[in-house]
Amino acid sequence: MDHEARIEKVRGRLEANGIDALLVTNLTNARYLTGFSGTNAQVLIGKNGAIFFSDPRYEARAAGLVRGAEVRIYPARLTDELPEVLAGTERLGLEGATVTLTQRDSFAEALGDIELVTAKGVVEEIRRVKEPDEAALIREAVRLADDTFAWVLD
Repeated sequence: MDHEARIEKVRGRLEANGIDALLVTNLTNARYLTGFSGTNAQVLIGKNGAIFFSDPRYEARAAGLVRGAEVRIYPARLTDELPEVLAGTERLGLEGATVTLTQRDSFAEALGDIELVTAKGVVEEIRRVKEPDEAALIREAVRLADDTFAWVLD
C-alpha cells in the first residue's frame, strides 16, 4: 500500500476543508494512512507533512510499521507535544466522530488560540475509493471464502 500517497491525498484536502492541519484519532484511519496497528495512534497531517504519535509502549512497533510519517513518541500525553508542532497553525481539524468532548476540551486548553473545527469524513472519503492493491486483496479474500464455503458444503 502506498501510505505516502494516501497522506498526500489528505494534505490536498486541507484547504478545501478550511483547515491548516488535521489530527486523525480514529484508529482505523490512522492504520489506513500509516500502516500502524495498535491501540494508541494519532496522525497529524499538515501542509508540510505528517507526524505519527503514540506512547512508549509502541515505540518499536511504530518504527517498524509506520510509513509516510515521522514517528514521535510522547512520554506522557499527546497534548504536551501538540503546541510545539502546531506553532503557526490557525485552524486544526478534529475527527468529530471520534473525538470526545473531554478530549476536545483538553486540546483547546493545550492549544490556546488555535481554532478547533470539526472535519467530517476527510479520510473516510479517500478510503471509499479502493486502490488497485486493495481491490486485489478483496478479490482474493472473496475467493478464499468461496473456496472454504464450498469445502464445508462437501
